[in-house]
Amino acid sequence: MTTTGLLRHVIALKLLCKGNGMSKEFFLYPFLKGQVVTLKKTHPCGGRTWLLIRVSGDVTMECLTCGRKMILQRSDLEKACVRVDHPTRDTSGPL
Repeated sequence: MTTTGLLRHVIALKLLCKGNGMSKEFFLYPFLKGQVVTLKKTHPCGGRTWLLIRVSGDVTMECLTCGRKMILQRSDLEKACVRVDHPTRDTSGPL
């Protein structure tokens, strides 16, 4: 499933849950280690792209501009995320 198709599915499920009277939204987007995300706000260094290092209830990210690491709750990442990119693998180095 493409990222766009997955996002449509996520939005449809969130709307379905709101219609059933559920008070809180729950995690739906499957963030994966190694993905590059673009956030709405810029980091003080000027960068907006982050590499996901660890993904669980909270997400550890590394700024691709300055290398600074940040921990963010998964729900906050879902709100702040504008785009999710799958980085191309570098075939010259080890996996």
